[in-house]
Amino acid sequence: MLFVALILGLPAQTAPATLKDLARLNDCQLQALFAQGWVPEEQHCAKTRGRVFTKPGKMGSRLLGASLWPLWHGKQLNFCADGTGVMLNRLPGGLEVVPAAIETRPSLVDGNPALVFDYQGMQKKGTQFAEVAFDEVRQVNEGLWLGRMWLRQKDGTAQPTVWFGLQEVR
Repeated sequence: MLFVALILGLPAQTAPATLKDLARLNDCQLQALFAQGWVPEEQHCAKTRGRVFTKPGKMGSRLLGASLWPLWHGKQLNFCADGTGVMLNRLPGGLEVVPAAIETRPSLVDGNPALVFDYQGMQKKGTQFAEVAFDEVRQVNEGLWLGRMWLRQKDGTAQPTVWFGLQEVR
C-alpha cells in the first residue's frame, strides 16, 4: 500500500482502506488508484457495501454518495470455479436484483485486466434500462474495490460515468 500512497501523493498511513477514504479522493486520485489496482488471481464470493462518487473530491459528492445508501446497498459477487460469475445489486429489504455477468477483460482505460460486470443480455422486464451499462472494477486494498460505470453509446463507443467503491462485508 505504500506504493499506492506514493503514487497518489498521500502519506502511507492514509492509503485508502475504506469507502470513506475513497470518498475523499478527487477524480485524478481515483484514476491513479484504479491504474494501480489489480484483479486477484483467486476470486471468492463476497457481499459488499457500496458507495457512489458522483463528483469526486467535492463535499457534495460525499453527501450524495452517503445519501444513496437507502437506495443502493452494494453488490453481491458470486463466482464460478473458472473466475466468471454473476453480480447482483443489493437493494433495501435484502433484494438482490439487476444482474450482471462477471468476467475478467482488458479495461477500456489502460488495457490491463479488470473485473467487468456486464449487464447486457442479463436483464428481464423492468430492468432493461441497465442493458447499456457495464462496470470495470479493480481491487485497491484488501477487501476494497474501486469501480467505474460505463454506458454504451449508439456509435459503439462507451462513456465513463460515475465512480463507485465496494467494501467486502465480513
